[in-house]
Amino acid sequence: MLANTRQSYGLVAQILHWLTAGFILFLLPLGVYMHELPTATPAEIDAKIWFYSLHKTIGILAFGTAVLRVLWALLQVSPTPLNAERKFETVLAGGIHWLLYASILLMPITGWLHHAALEGFAPIWWPWSQDLAFVPKDIGLAELLGVAHKFTAIMLMGSLALHIAGALKHALIDHDLTLSRMLPRKKVELSESPQHAHHKAHSRLIAGSALALLAIAIFASQLHLERPAENVSEIAGITDDSGWMVDHSKSSLNIEIIQNKNPVNGKFADWRADIIFDPDALDKAMVNVTVNTASLTVGGVTKDALSANFLNVDAFPEAVFSSNRFVQIADGKYEAQGELSLAGTTRALTLPFDLKIENGRAFMQSTIELQRLDYELGRKGYTTDGILGFGVKIEVMLEAEKT
Repeated sequence: MLANTRQSYGLVAQILHWLTAGFILFLLPLGVYMHELPTATPAEIDAKIWFYSLHKTIGILAFGTAVLRVLWALLQVSPTPLNAERKFETVLAGGIHWLLYASILLMPITGWLHHAALEGFAPIWWPWSQDLAFVPKDIGLAELLGVAHKFTAIMLMGSLALHIAGALKHALIDHDLTLSRMLPRKKVELSESPQHAHHKAHSRLIAGSALALLAIAIFASQLHLERPAENVSEIAGITDDSGWMVDHSKSSLNIEIIQNKNPVNGKFADWRADIIFDPDALDKAMVNVTVNTASLTVGGVTKDALSANFLNVDAFPEAVFSSNRFVQIADGKYEAQGELSLAGTTRALTLPFDLKIENGRAFMQSTIELQRLDYELGRKGYTTDGILGFGVKIEVMLEAEKT
């Protein structure tokens, strides 16, 4: 029989149940395993990316199956509990059942949304876009969704453990046919319990309360996440009337890298610029930009970017670009010829930029591409561009007010 009855689950429910169970028992240990994989060499990173992609791809398939299972359960009658006279046990079992339904939906969807909000790392293998139209690329949103994915995984493991424990109790202690009802070709004869609907209402209340506590825990955990403060520093020690004060609310320092042949965008949240500039007195112009390298966020590879093999922020917490030689190339176009000190390496750097000055405010834009190996970034194990491209594009958008 395909449909459920008051005595037993139908074949459709049974297939969806065991298929979902298989996905869960595959994805949960895979998630733990892949998280602990090392990333010391390109081969290890390749392996980790492969397992993450496998996890995400199968996770979407599991989500589709879970949606079908929950929809089918909502459209079907529920078999009457065999021990409906045990009110507390029946209500608790029902609550765990609804919590399990919520978990098998929330865990994969939060993982998918986390992937869509984040750039970089491991792609989904399904032949559609890595993005979701309604999910912006936002590191804060990605962090929230990542925490939600972990918390729902914990909820899933807890509710699954209780579900399995209940099934074993019915089979080994109560010696009833509860577990058998989820097996094909098994029929259970029993009478309808008038308490069943009453029990279901209490069960949903238990599941809803657990979900509310989960939501509170997720948002509370976000309050304790360390985030680099947006830079609000102003120029200091400059009294020359050619000095400029950066408006950081309208300025940005962004980067773009190529990881697995896909662009990944990043941002430095904490930086300051000391600027003296007059288009009519370029011989007196100077700029000194200091960047807190630990304030970088770059998609799903932030941790690797800050590590000793790349920016090495523990040893070199600041990157500095300084110049006191400016050349006008054309109307509104200039070059700043100076030096960039990054991750312990200092090299000459010419920074081209466009500049417009109106009503005491300056609007500057610059885009330049650095070669990471010039600054020893990823020299250990990343000497090809298979996993990580050689070029690092830097984009500066700056608005400043004359002091």
